[in-house]
Amino acid sequence: MALGMGEPRPLGTRGQSIVDIPKAASSSGIGESISVIRTSSSHDLSFRGTPERAVHFTGQDRLIDISSSMEITLRYLKERIEQLERDKAELTNDLMSRREEMQKNSTQMQDAVNAMHSLEKQVQDLQRENDNLESRLATQRQLYVSNEETMRAKDLEHRNLKAKIMSAELHIREKDSKINQLMSQLEALRLEHSQVSAERQRLSNIAKDVEHDMKAYESDSKKLLQEREQLIKRLTEVESENKVC
Repeated sequence: MALGMGEPRPLGTRGQSIVDIPKAASSSGIGESISVIRTSSSHDLSFRGTPERAVHFTGQDRLIDISSSMEITLRYLKERIEQLERDKAELTNDLMSRREEMQKNSTQMQDAVNAMHSLEKQVQDLQRENDNLESRLATQRQLYVSNEETMRAKDLEHRNLKAKIMSAELHIREKDSKINQLMSQLEALRLEHSQVSAERQRLSNIAKDVEHDMKAYESDSKKLLQEREQLIKRLTEVESENKVC
């Protein structure tokens, strides 16, 4: 990603400096081609004509060769300049693209750093919350153990109370049974008392009748005793009279 912004990009066949064009021309074979053309032209002219004619046209041929060489050089320079302009535009676009990419990456990196800091803060917050939760969990566990022991004690107490209640219910049932028996006996006694009361009333009535009869008998007995006394007295008188006679 790192593009050498401070370092100039070395120009080869694409980004070569204009100052080095003659060197490029000589190094790229243009100079050699010009020399070959010049040599071949001179050779052909000297071969086709007579030596005199060749000597006569040597200067003109050199001008033609120089003109051709200049045209080739100018054409090359023009093409090279156009190529350099294209390379320059391409490099400029590439540079701008790299700058934009670098700025985008820098922004993304800053966002990533901010996100990392935010995540670190969230992790720290979560760690603190986790520590608090663990502390609360330990406290809750202690409370749970304490409550569990309390619940066990209450459960044992509940069982004891339940046993006592069951025992009390059993005693109550026994008492209820005894009460039912006593109630039955009471009803029997009430019935017997009622019967005894009726018998007592009957006997009382009989006693009253007997007492009345006894009084009547006593009165009759007194009368009989009086009559007996009178009879004895009369008998005594009669006997006395008989003795006198």
